[in-house]
Amino acid sequence: MEFVVTGGAGFIGSHLAEALLKKGGVTVVDNLSSGFKENVPEGVELVNASVLDYGKLEEAISTADVVFHLGGVVGVPVSIRHPDFCFRVNVNGTANVLEAAKKHGSRVVFASSAAVYGDRPKVPSRETDATAPASPYAESKLQAEKQLAAFAGEVQTIALRLFNVFGPRQNITGGYAAVVPAFVNAAKKGRPLKIEGDGSQTRDFVFVEDAVQAFLLAGEKGSGVYNIGSGKPTRIKELAKKIIALTESESQIVFAPGREGDVHDSLADVSRAREELGYSPEHSLEDGLKKVIENE
Repeated sequence: MEFVVTGGAGFIGSHLAEALLKKGGVTVVDNLSSGFKENVPEGVELVNASVLDYGKLEEAISTADVVFHLGGVVGVPVSIRHPDFCFRVNVNGTANVLEAAKKHGSRVVFASSAAVYGDRPKVPSRETDATAPASPYAESKLQAEKQLAAFAGEVQTIALRLFNVFGPRQNITGGYAAVVPAFVNAAKKGRPLKIEGDGSQTRDFVFVEDAVQAFLLAGEKGSGVYNIGSGKPTRIKELAKKIIALTESESQIVFAPGREGDVHDSLADVSRAREELGYSPEHSLEDGLKKVIENE
């Protein structure tokens, strides 16, 4: 089997590329100007290109059985600052992936986001719930999902709506769950842990190895959209307390205004992924946090 991972130098993508090496040949397509080349595991073929570079992308996909599309602009804050760039990369880039996959008969597994459910989602969120994106990032992910649906008659497609994925190698400044590395970094240095909001907001934190499990399963079966999370809510204030305890830190918790575009509560109903893909998250929040702390 041959696999392509767009965004394979990033946090989730690099873990996925590492797991795929056990199954076949792996090509990573990523724009390495961001400096994450060290994340790419040995043994993969590396193509230094953006998903907007159709020529290089199409060449990489030409021999791929499955394309795991994780390349794109990540997170609400950057999308608010640069909405046009976010749409160009996330929407046009996805169109490029689909066109190349159609040409070469590749299956496409797309990394979508729980952000598509909006700022007042039902809790827990189900794939059949209405979407109401509240940020350019969320809207770009929803538009990309619609592109997958439009190509579904010609390309095997599946979208994974990721909730708050965390784990080793996560960039402290980027991503939807970057609160974990930010808190761990602060706690280890004895600095205050800053919560944006009052700390009562909840998130569904899923360890990166469990998210990778979902991608591997989706590479073989399923179609449409699936929620990928732990199925368990955690209040941000409780997360901060747990990290302080696990790091034996004397850090204090401080509060700041909430971020524009963020939801208050987010929780995945993962029953569809469990029943149709065989998805079964194996790591508790505490176990995952210990692994992050050990690797920081």
